[in-house]
Amino acid sequence: MRFFEFPQIYQGDNLQELLKLFLQARDLKADLICNSQHALSELPSPFMLKNMQKAVHRIGLALHNQETIGLICDHDCDGQSACSVLKRGLLDIFGLDEQKLIVYIGHRTAEGYGISEKLLQRILQSPQLPSLLITADCGSNDESAISIFKQRNIDVIVTDHHMIGLKGPAASAYAVINPQQTDCSFPDKMMAGCAIAWMLLWGLKQHIEAAGFALETLSSLLDYVALGTIADCVSLKSSVFNRAIVRYGLKKIAQGHRPCWRVLKHVFNQKADSTYLSFKVIPLINADGRLEDGLTGIEFLCAQDMVYAQQKLSILIETNDYRKALQLRQMKLIYEKIDRTAAVCVVNLGDQGHHGIHGISAGRCAEELGKMAFVFSQTSLDSCKGPILSASARSPQAYNLLELLNEIHEQDSSIFIRYGGHAQAAGLSLYATNIQRFEDLAQKVFFKLYGQQADHRTISFRVDLYLPCALWSEERFFEKFYESLEPFGKDFVLPVLAFKMRVLAVRLLGQEKNHLEVLWHTRSGKVVKSMLFFSKSIDFFRSRIGTELFAIGTISFDRFRQQDQVNFHLSAVIDSDHAVCVESRSSEMMVCSILSKSMEPNCLLSLEAVI
Repeated sequence: MRFFEFPQIYQGDNLQELLKLFLQARDLKADLICNSQHALSELPSPFMLKNMQKAVHRIGLALHNQETIGLICDHDCDGQSACSVLKRGLLDIFGLDEQKLIVYIGHRTAEGYGISEKLLQRILQSPQLPSLLITADCGSNDESAISIFKQRNIDVIVTDHHMIGLKGPAASAYAVINPQQTDCSFPDKMMAGCAIAWMLLWGLKQHIEAAGFALETLSSLLDYVALGTIADCVSLKSSVFNRAIVRYGLKKIAQGHRPCWRVLKHVFNQKADSTYLSFKVIPLINADGRLEDGLTGIEFLCAQDMVYAQQKLSILIETNDYRKALQLRQMKLIYEKIDRTAAVCVVNLGDQGHHGIHGISAGRCAEELGKMAFVFSQTSLDSCKGPILSASARSPQAYNLLELLNEIHEQDSSIFIRYGGHAQAAGLSLYATNIQRFEDLAQKVFFKLYGQQADHRTISFRVDLYLPCALWSEERFFEKFYESLEPFGKDFVLPVLAFKMRVLAVRLLGQEKNHLEVLWHTRSGKVVKSMLFFSKSIDFFRSRIGTELFAIGTISFDRFRQQDQVNFHLSAVIDSDHAVCVESRSSEMMVCSILSKSMEPNCLLSLEAVI
């Protein structure tokens, strides 16, 4: 059987030529890459954000009058990064007395999302009550709480990037800074919450400097913005400004200009790139927000000395290890309860679940099943209406969670206590008595919006370049290639490369023996080590020892025992009979056959398998 053809193999070693071919494969313009080198100077004016002038005037007045300012932040890494931007900016650049600054984060499991009723009461009972509150990555839809602050003569300035609900932005806020407002002229709607917080400080800087005062540059805060932007999965393709901000911020992180970055380098000893942030740093910060109150993450990021930063990092690592163990137990419970045949997967764990890790669990279900997934558990008890359930939801790119939730709300406005989020990630809460009604409406609305779901899964991935295996003898070439394309993230994923190499050896690794280490032998004699995660399909490789296969995957870089190391992370391996071994947490999808394929000019391979 003739194997389907890859794009023509690239035989050269010219970096600029290879970059050009890659951009052509992705159907991208070269200026996406080169513009990100200098686009910081071309950022839109912060005053294009609606209400910016009003917001910076109020903050300037608070600084002049030495008012107490409170920061209210979201739990996740974007929220903690946004809080760090505001905290260090106000203290270090705008000269706010540290005794005049208070940070509030609602405990995710005890107090819920946003400015919840419990967080509201905690703030109002503070011994030192702020006269101005600034939110970071939250608040657009929290009118009920903000109206009470207004009654208590506390002004609230909202900085946020989340989609705004059907009722519009919080009307009682002193000012709402959110590019998602329908009448906001800011051209980039893709920025993360931390970037919006940074834009607020940029507007404040211009406002104060217009009065004749000189202030330090805000570029020192872009390390936080880079961290939060990658963490929140905003587009690094559609937004050239996101790319510019992250690229500059990664340089600041690599320079180690803060204690937090220096202690992280000591622990992980890896190159400061987007992969390092995604897989090493961001999980630590997110774990603190998922299981605790998120303050340890902020204290770590804002630490002023190495000893304090190391102490906070130790706590974050311990919390993340606990999160991993908790995750394993929760996923086992979900697998026992989930209905894999439903168009929308809804799982209610009741009092057995942990709301702090629902986002990861829902994401895992959405990834494995290719469906919208909602994971609920009980978070509190209303004395009159009974248990309250909260859920995290995740969705594949093909569907829009917020569209589904809005339509459910239109059909039954009493079903939710609250809801919000993005197209692929959302959160909601409801009374337990409404869970069956929600599940029924979710299935009904899904079919209304998207029609009948296919009865098979489709795995799609892109092969950007087919390269000669001889390049493995020039590993520095790969590093230069990836450096030229940084940063990677949502909509601009790592290059997927294909090589034809001979299987040399294979073994199972990991505590659960669910990862494969595969050694390859190139025609030039080089031995290449690779990993295929979440696969136990060792027999696939054992039966093909000595056989040339197409190895498809991505490359990353780190240091091990003081040596630079190139890692080859396999996403799929294909043999000449069209058998495919893929990375997948779902056991049904580990080995399958190509039932259909598509070789578009952009090199997209579409593989289908029936579950």
